[in-house]
Amino acid sequence: MKSLRDFKKTARDLIEACRIKSIIHPLLADHVFREAEHFLLIIDMFENSLSGNPVQAAQPH
Repeated sequence: MKSLRDFKKTARDLIEACRIKSIIHPLLADHVFREAEHFLLIIDMFENSLSGNPVQAAQPH
């Protein structure tokens, strides 16, 4: 999942910099990236709850 998130971040950055052609709006690319970040946060919270560790919210990047 982290590599997919990184791919989405790279795509977002390249779309915003007009370095690749895209049919999606830069805001949609940003939204897709933020969804991946949120999903990783949910996975971390779930893993922490299974291991008995207290749940800590990650800071946005």
